[in-house]
Amino acid sequence: MPEGMYELPSQVKVDAGTNCRTFYLSLDKAALKEHEGKKLVLCIALASPSRYELSENASEVTVLVDVDALKL
Repeated sequence: MPEGMYELPSQVKVDAGTNCRTFYLSLDKAALKEHEGKKLVLCIALASPSRYELSENASEVTVLVDVDALKL
């Protein structure tokens, strides 16, 4: 997915005593319309924890966006 088409928080704070946190991926609707008929992929990885270690198995996610399925 081209840079500038999405926005993610610069940092995610996981509260003490928990092992997960929700954060949101925002997509630029106008930019998505330019990619009608396509599927876009974005790989997101957490890095540089300040207090704890990241799990190799749970610190990356791949997001697949089927632009046509969004019915823009």
